Amino acid sequence: MNLENCPYMQKLNISQAIVAQRHISRHKWLNHIGDVGPALEDFFNKYGPFMREVYCEACDFSKVCDEYKIYLKRQEERYKKEADNPLPKK
Repeated sequence: MNLENCPYMQKLNISQAIVAQRHISRHKWLNHIGDVGPALEDFFNKYGPFMREVYCEACDFSKVCDEYKIYLKRQEERYKKEADNPLPKK
C-alpha cells in the first residue's frame, strides 16, 4: 500500500514499531529466529499489511482515501487468484 500521502502514516508507523517491540521476543522464539533484524523483517512481512489494513479501516477517511481503495482492490484480486489456484493438498 503506497500511503506516502497519508497524513496519518507517521502515527501508523509509530504504532507498528511499538507493537513490534512488544511482541518481537515471542515472535523470534515461535519462528526460531535468532537475531532481531531478521525477526523484525519477518514480523513486518507477515503482519505489516494486516496492521495497516486494520488501521486504515478504522480511519475516518478510509471511505474517501484513494490509496486505501486501490489497496482493497489489489487484495481482492489477490484473494480471488489464490481461490482460483488453491494450495496442493498434502
